[in-house]
Amino acid sequence: MSFRQISEATGIGKTVVGEYVRRAGVIGITWPVPRRSTTPSSNGALYPVLCETGPPRPAIDWRKVHEEMKRPSVTLVLLWQEYRAEQTDGYGYSRFCDLYGEWRKTVSATMRQTHPAGERCLLITPETRFRLLIK
Repeated sequence: MSFRQISEATGIGKTVVGEYVRRAGVIGITWPVPRRSTTPSSNGALYPVLCETGPPRPAIDWRKVHEEMKRPSVTLVLLWQEYRAEQTDGYGYSRFCDLYGEWRKTVSATMRQTHPAGERCLLITPETRFRLLIK
């Protein structure tokens, strides 16, 4: 039978049928299936649960990355390239950016400063954005 015929008979897409046939070939299931087959034929054999078996990746110091990002001409791409040079089996660029974005959400953007009265004066003019005058 063609993938189209199987698709029409089962009500699933022909691309899905092709994927089932490909996965069955990988694990050694053929058609017709022998009556006393020793090959695994369950859905679990076709779609095994993937798990990360490698060692855990070292933690990234996101504070250091954040401080580096404040420097001129420093980008996440540059920092990721440096990270991958040190950690060859580290995160890919998109995952690195996702993790950095998640970390940034946890950082508060407010900066509290306490000043005794009259010690400092903030002067804002059109020529300069601001100037801090200290007694």
